[in-house]
Amino acid sequence: MDRRQRKLQDKKKKREQAKRRSQVLASRRPSDDELLARAGARAPFGPCFVSAGWDDLEVARLVTLIVTRVIGPGQLLPHIVLVDRTCLGIKNAMTQAPTPEDELDELVETVGTPHGGMEECEPLFAQSVIYHALDYARKLGFAPNRDFHEALLSPRPETLIATPWHNLERPLYIRGPDDDYFRNIARLRQAVGNDFEVIAFAGLSNDDAPSELDDADDEAEGDE
Repeated sequence: MDRRQRKLQDKKKKREQAKRRSQVLASRRPSDDELLARAGARAPFGPCFVSAGWDDLEVARLVTLIVTRVIGPGQLLPHIVLVDRTCLGIKNAMTQAPTPEDELDELVETVGTPHGGMEECEPLFAQSVIYHALDYARKLGFAPNRDFHEALLSPRPETLIATPWHNLERPLYIRGPDDDYFRNIARLRQAVGNDFEVIAFAGLSNDDAPSELDDADDEAEGDE
C-alpha cells in the first residue's frame, strides 16, 4: 500500500469516527417533546379534564385525561393520556403543542368526542387516576406508552384519591384492535397465572383470536 492510499484510508477512518460521534451525541440530545415536558414540569397545573363514563361502576372503560400546565401568559401545555385502569395502564399519550388558553375548549371537545364528552376535574383527581393505573400495570409487568411523560404529572401526591376500578383484585384485559395480543396474554399469565379476565373492545370479537389464544382466554375466564 503506497503513502497516498494510507492517507486516503486514514481520512476515511476519521470521517467514520466523526460520524459515529455525531450519531451518539444526537441520540443523547433530548427531543422537542422531551424539552416541552421538562419545561411543563416546572410550571403550575392548568385546567384538567376526564372523559365521560369514568365513574361507571358497571362497565370498565378506557378513560382519557387531559392535564395542562401553564407555561406562560395565556399559554397551556396539554398532555393527553389514554388510560386502561384494569390492566395495561397508560395505553397511549401525546404532548400537544403549546395551546392558547382560548383554544382549549376546542381541543377538549375534539378529544372528548369518542367518549361522549369530557368533564373538568381537579389536578389531584387526574393524578390519582393515572398513578393508580401506572402502579397497577407495573405490578403486572406493563410499562407506560413511550410518549407518556410522568414529569407532567409530578410531583406525585403523597395520598391518592380512591377512584373507580383503581385496584381490581383480578386483572381485566380489555382487548383493543391494535394490541399485541400474544405478548399481553403471555405477560399476564407470567404475572398472575390464569387469574385474569379478557373482554373484547367494542367492535372486536374474541372469536377473531387465533385458536391458541382462544384457549388461553377460556382458561383465564374459566379459572374461577
